[in-house]
Amino acid sequence: MASVLFLHIIVILLSFFVAYKGAKNKNKKDINYGILLSFFILLLFLGFRVYLGRDWPNYERSFNSSLQQEFIFGESREIGYLALVSLLRACGFEFQSFIFATSFLFLFLFYLSYKRFYFLLPCGILIFFMDWGYPVAINTIRQGIAIMAFLNATLYIDSNEKNAPKKFFFFILVGLLFHYSILIFLPFYFVGKLKLRIEYYILLCLAVFFSSVFIIMPAYEETINIVDKYESYASDTGIVNEASTFGLGALLVLVIRLAPITIYSYVRKFKPAYLKFFVLYFLGLSVYYGFYKFMLITRVTFYLQFMELFVIAYFLYYLFVERKKYRLFGIGYMFLIIFNYLYTFQDFLADQLVSDRFSLMFMDFYFKI
Repeated sequence: MASVLFLHIIVILLSFFVAYKGAKNKNKKDINYGILLSFFILLLFLGFRVYLGRDWPNYERSFNSSLQQEFIFGESREIGYLALVSLLRACGFEFQSFIFATSFLFLFLFYLSYKRFYFLLPCGILIFFMDWGYPVAINTIRQGIAIMAFLNATLYIDSNEKNAPKKFFFFILVGLLFHYSILIFLPFYFVGKLKLRIEYYILLCLAVFFSSVFIIMPAYEETINIVDKYESYASDTGIVNEASTFGLGALLVLVIRLAPITIYSYVRKFKPAYLKFFVLYFLGLSVYYGFYKFMLITRVTFYLQFMELFVIAYFLYYLFVERKKYRLFGIGYMFLIIFNYLYTFQDFLADQLVSDRFSLMFMDFYFKI
């Protein structure tokens, strides 16, 4: 375990520091080599991973049998996914090419979402690895791409740009090519246009969310089978465990995720550009913890919880940069994140390794040589 943890730490630190150097370059006309280098570091790490991710075997079987499926809307696999797999197979590539290609798409959308807030990218990388984003990305590969597309779409919810609606729906379409669940959030563009008090905003978002669930999901002929699948999946993997206790790991996660709410009033008054991320993020947490036993619902809330890539990233930026007198609190908060990451890493490996080892493909080549 120590060697795998060491590898993760090296990747996290390298990508963080080169992104930090790149974020300090404010000349937008030049190619930002720091951010570009951090992108390639993460791409090499994610794209060449082997046997990491609980869904690895499922995607591998799907990749090998994909030519038997048809390009029909409503089938078990989305059109963008089928097109990508068919293209890779037509070119004679193996399954590893799929991991690399999907990692590229995910990271491209991840970095693109920070185009306006590039200074938050280094903190976003830390949060992605040290909280729950990384396990979600390596497992829900198709939904991971859709989530990143939705993250980009939210940038245009309250934008005054002339082409903001087109850009919002474009990213929704990109996500739709890989996971149909993004359709549930289609009405959020119109909700975001309403200027309401936060209490009414949250209630309206909840209403849109649940009404979308009841309207869209019955459109699938196999809705009941989908629900049964996720219920059994939750039980089989121990997600629903009546005997489980609220341990140290769960407490640390709760503290880490709820802490940014302490600056909500400041964000609402002085940083309205971040307000939508805070609202959607805490809406997602509320639904997630309220319906944690229903895997189908909690999987959908991943879209909203990924707003933490902006929310917690900005919270760190606020503590360390905008309010330097709070740096001591920032250090304590960062200590909680790192401690929780190290504390739960062994559980992460036990849950995500699908072989007796984790490796990178180019490391295998090296040792074989």
